[in-house]
Amino acid sequence: MTTYATPDDVEVRLGRPLTDPAQAVALLRDAEVLIRSRVLDLAARVADEPGFLDVVVMVEANAVVRVLRNPEGLRAVTVTVDDGSVTRTRDQATSDGALRITDDEWDLLAPVGLGEAASIRLRYEPGWLACQGERAWRSGQW
Repeated sequence: MTTYATPDDVEVRLGRPLTDPAQAVALLRDAEVLIRSRVLDLAARVADEPGFLDVVVMVEANAVVRVLRNPEGLRAVTVTVDDGSVTRTRDQATSDGALRITDDEWDLLAPVGLGEAASIRLRYEPGWLACQGERAWRSGQW
C-alpha cells in the first residue's frame, strides 16, 4: 500500500535523517489506515479538492514525527550534570508515544462546511417577550 506521505516528508518535518526508514514507512501506513477509517472517500477528496493532498501529507507525516520524537512515551526527561539540571516536559496529549491523529488534525480532514449542517440563524422579533413564550408553553398553546 502506497501512502500519500513519504519518508522524505517525515524526514523534513523531523529535521534530521531517519534512522530506520522502514519504520517510518510502516508508521505512515498505520497513519493512513487511521485516516481512512474516518475519511471513507479519501482518494476522491484528494483527487477533487485542491490542497487536500497537502493536508493529508501533513497530517500523516506529523503523526509519525510525534512517535519518532518520543517512541518511549516519556512525559518528562531530566538531565543532570554536576550541580545543574535541565528538565524537558512534553505535552501530555501527545507524549504517550502512540501513533494518533490529533483533534485539530481531524478537523482539517473533515469536509468543508460540515459544521454548517447544524447551525441555526438567530433573529429578533420586536414585541416578542420571553415570558409570552413561557406562558404559551405552560398553557399548551405552543
